[in-house]
This record gives sequence, C-alpha cells and structure tokens, in this order.
Amino acid sequence: DTTGAGDLFAAGFLVGLVRNVGHENAGRLGALAAAEVIQHIGARPLVSLKELAKAKGLLV
Repeated sequence: DTTGAGDLFAAGFLVGLVRNVGHENAGRLGALAAAEVIQHIGARPLVSLKELAKAKGLLV
C-alpha cells in the first residue's frame, strides 16, 4: 500500500527547503518519509519522522 508516499515525499522535501538544508538533503528527507510510509499498510507514519531524520543525521 503506497498510498501517501508521494505526499510524504513532497512534504519532506518542502520541509527541507524551508529549513535551508539544501536540495540534496531536502530530497533525502522526502525519500526518508516516503520510505517509512510504504513499509506498512496505511498512509500515516508509524514513527516520528522528526526522530527518524535525526537518527539518520539529517538536519530538521
């Protein structure tokens, strides 16, 4: 069930841009958010995306 993956990618990317982390890291944030949501059924993340990004070393 990939419902919401594109929306979460866009959200993560836009958060990165707004926070001036650069296009590459903004893309990583988007990919991280999309990857989390496609790992289970449903369109909502099961973990904190902020904490997930911190654990991966991405600035949030």
